[in-house]
Amino acid sequence: MKTKFTFPIVAALFLSACGNRLYKQAEKEYGDYQYSSAAKLYENYLKTNSDDQAMLHLADCYRNMNRYTEAEQWYAKAIASGSATDLDKLHYAAILQEEGRYSEAASLLTEYLKTNSGDVAAQNRLAACQSPEQFSVVNPFYTIQNVSFASEADVACFSPFVYKDKMYFTSAAPLKTGDLTDNFSGDGFLDIYQADLSNYQATPLVGDVNSDLHEATPIITPDGNTMYFTRSRTLDKKPGEAKDRDNHLELCQAQYIDGEWTNVTSLSFNDNEYSCGHPAVTADGKRMFFVSDMPGGKGGNDLYYSDFSNGTWSKPVNAGAVNTNGNEMFPTIRTLSNGDQEFYYSTDGLVGAGGLDIYKCTFSNNLPSDPKRMTAPFNSSADDFGIVYMPDGRSGYFASNRGLNDGSDRIVEFTRRDPAFFVKVTVKDKASLTPLTNTQIEVINTKEDKTVYINTDANGSFVFPSDSLTAYGFCIHDPNYFTCFGGTSTPGFTGSFSDTTYALLTPEKIVINKPI
Repeated sequence: MKTKFTFPIVAALFLSACGNRLYKQAEKEYGDYQYSSAAKLYENYLKTNSDDQAMLHLADCYRNMNRYTEAEQWYAKAIASGSATDLDKLHYAAILQEEGRYSEAASLLTEYLKTNSGDVAAQNRLAACQSPEQFSVVNPFYTIQNVSFASEADVACFSPFVYKDKMYFTSAAPLKTGDLTDNFSGDGFLDIYQADLSNYQATPLVGDVNSDLHEATPIITPDGNTMYFTRSRTLDKKPGEAKDRDNHLELCQAQYIDGEWTNVTSLSFNDNEYSCGHPAVTADGKRMFFVSDMPGGKGGNDLYYSDFSNGTWSKPVNAGAVNTNGNEMFPTIRTLSNGDQEFYYSTDGLVGAGGLDIYKCTFSNNLPSDPKRMTAPFNSSADDFGIVYMPDGRSGYFASNRGLNDGSDRIVEFTRRDPAFFVKVTVKDKASLTPLTNTQIEVINTKEDKTVYINTDANGSFVFPSDSLTAYGFCIHDPNYFTCFGGTSTPGFTGSFSDTTYALLTPEKIVINKPI
């Protein structure tokens, strides 16, 4: 009898000891920002233990890995137990907002702001959740589709940059035996790839840019000779660790020599105490905008700029009013055909649908100003960032994690459709209003001084594609009817993708011996 009771006690003690070791190791990994490995340990620990703190830390791991479905589940469990902090509730609200559960998010944010009334970011989120209809506007002139790269780099792709007939972008390198793993995400380290735009066949960048560290966000100067990119910097830690946040990002440049990107150097304004990354350079190459968390900013990550003069980059300057107490990231610059430039970036510090939203700015005194949030399909409730345009301005690319829950981003291609204008003409007998079928109509385009002949269909009508702001004249040719003239003018652009102008012609039938 004694034996039967002893074994369960020993087993319980053994499981307790194992659980404590799992929890301690999970806490260590979590404290070192090793979220991927910590999440696995917390999951195993919680299979046999009920621990509110472990649940909250597990939810936080998944949040940082952008795996919002798992994060939402664990936040919900922990918050239901009553152990969540205000910050936990804020994180949970942000996830609910990105999932489109606005009323639930609004309730949490309202509760949070009772004790954190000065949090501008939370105020913006609440305003967005209280009026989600403001983000339902869709630009009908653009279609989007995910880019599928024909290579093993077709995972976690972002920050596209187009130069001539190639796209340069960032992707998590495929893991191979013996490779280092980024324990923050559990993926391979980020590398820079290039792909032919004709078939999206992607290969790692040739040269010395890619290393055992992270490399990302490449841009190339107009002459094609210099590449600027972001690289992770390690101090005395291993490449996969980020304890105490002393692993920072730095901006580097490389030169294109004999078909390879080489001579990699660190830019002069990098610093061991903070990060610099995500470069964007003006068309003349004299001003670089980038992202940094250096001291003196408005909060989170701010946009800065540095000017190139006498062979060196100047001390960085905060980009000013465009920055918020949130995170401004992924700047890009578009040069228009007339030489003007537009500035794009993403932020979570303004009222948006959730996550990072893309904003468009004009340049004023060589600085971005007057940000305007882009509508769908460019923005969604997820993270949207890193937009670039093709030279024709009618298509381009950006990155988004919409519809995904594996922590990855995808590169999305957008294409502009021209608005479509139509004219519909209907012909009816003047007396009976009966539709006249198979009746030939002469159509005169006054703008182009062109004439075509079209027959009416079984309903007495015909439709033809037209131009905007154009006058059309019509003349009926039917031996049974008196000649009948008519006309109409199409309107200008009204904001709709399709616009139809209607015209009605009512010719009078010829009756023999009837007075006219």
